[in-house]
Amino acid sequence: MSRKTIKFVIIITVIFAYYAIFISFCKAIGQATKPINIENALRGQEYDQSVIIVNTENKQVTVDVSARGAIAGWTNFYAKSEMRIATTTCNIPSGEKLTLTAIFRIPDDAANGKYAGSIAVFQRAGESTEATSTVVAQEVLREVNIVVSDKELIDLTVSAIPESYETYPGRDLPVRLIYGNTGNVAISPQVQIRIVRDEEILSNVILPYPEGLSAIKPGASQEISDVKLATEKLAGGKYVAKMDFLINGQPKASDSFSFSVNENQARQIAGMQLGSWAEMGSVRQSAIPAVAAIMLAIIVFWIIKRKNKHNINTEKK
Repeated sequence: MSRKTIKFVIIITVIFAYYAIFISFCKAIGQATKPINIENALRGQEYDQSVIIVNTENKQVTVDVSARGAIAGWTNFYAKSEMRIATTTCNIPSGEKLTLTAIFRIPDDAANGKYAGSIAVFQRAGESTEATSTVVAQEVLREVNIVVSDKELIDLTVSAIPESYETYPGRDLPVRLIYGNTGNVAISPQVQIRIVRDEEILSNVILPYPEGLSAIKPGASQEISDVKLATEKLAGGKYVAKMDFLINGQPKASDSFSFSVNENQARQIAGMQLGSWAEMGSVRQSAIPAVAAIMLAIIVFWIIKRKNKHNINTEKK
C-alpha cells in the first residue's frame, strides 16, 4: 500500500471517529422547521399552529420559546394541557418531545400585507461534567409568514366516522365528527343528517353546534363525539347516512357512509334477555320448596319446644 493511500485512509478514519464522538457527546434540541404560512388572515381573528420541540439530550432540558420579527407581538404559546395561561419556558424530559400551540392574533389595526417573522426555540448553555454530555447554547428557528387581507374565506373539511357499520332497531349509532377549519374565520358548523334508503329520505334532522363548545379557529381542528343516529323506527336492511355541514345555513362540506340495521341481532339480544329472566324465574321457583321446608321445620321445632315446656310445668305441679 502506498504512503498516499495510507495517508488517505488515516484521514477518513479520523473524520469518522470525530463525527462518531461528536454525535455521541454533543446532543441537541430541535423543532419542526417547515415554514408556517397563513394566507388571507383577517383582522381580529386567531390562528392556531402546532410547535413540536424534540429533546435528544440524555437529561431534561429547559428551553425558551419566543416569536420574533413582525409577528412577535401577535404570538402566544400554550401547553396543550393548559390553554388558559401563556408560557415562554418549558421543561422537556430526556428523549421526549413537547407539543405547544402557537396562537397568532391579528391586530384590529393591522394593514393589509405580508408580515414575516420566526418562532425561536432557545436552549441556554449548560455546564459540562464527566457524567453529562457537552451542552452548548442552541437556537432553532422556524419561519412564519402571515398575509393579512380583507377577503373572508369560509371553508372546512369534515370526516364522519361511525362507531360501527351495523346496528339494530332501538340502538342509536354513535358517530364521530372531525372538523378542520381551512378558512380564515372561526366557525361553528351545524350538521344536517339524512337517512336514506333506495333514494327515499326516512329521516332529516339538523343538529346545532354543541352549546358551550368554542368555535373552531382558523387552521384548527375539533372532534365531536356525541352525535347519534336514531334507529328505533328503522326496519332491517341497508341505509345511507348523508351529512351536510352548514355555515350560516349554507352547506360548505358533506360526507356520507353506509350502515345496516340487523333485526336478527335485536331478536338474539331480546332472546338472551328473556332467557336470563326465565333462568332467574326458574331459580326462584326451585328455591320455593327449600324455603317452605325450612319454614315447616321451624314451625315443628317451635311446637315440640312448647309441648316439652308444657310437660315440664305439668310434672312440677
